[in-house]
Amino acid sequence: MALFQGGAARVSRTLSSLGYRDYRLLFFGTSLSHVGDFIQAMAQGWLVWTMTSSPFLLGLVGFAQALPRLLLGAVGGAIVDRIERRRLLLSTQVLAMAQAFCF
Repeated sequence: MALFQGGAARVSRTLSSLGYRDYRLLFFGTSLSHVGDFIQAMAQGWLVWTMTSSPFLLGLVGFAQALPRLLLGAVGGAIVDRIERRRLLLSTQVLAMAQAFCF
C-alpha cells in the first residue's frame, strides 16, 4: 500500500503543466496529429492487404513508412538545432497535413 501513497500528488504535479495554454495546445495538437498518423498508416496497410493479400508488399509499405525516419533522423537533429523551433514545427505539421489531404 505504501507504493500508492502520494500518487495523487504526483499526478496533480504532472497534470499541472496542462494549466499553461501554450503547452495545452501543443500537447493536444501533437496528440491529434499522432492519432491521424496512426490511422493513416493503418489505412495504407489495410488498403495494400485488401488489394494484394501479399505479406511481402504489406511489409514493404511498412518499411517505406519508416524509411524517412531511419534515414533522416540523425541529420534532422543537426538541422533542428539551427532552425527556429516554432517555424519548423508549423512547417512540418502543415506539410504533413497537406500530404494526408493529398493521400
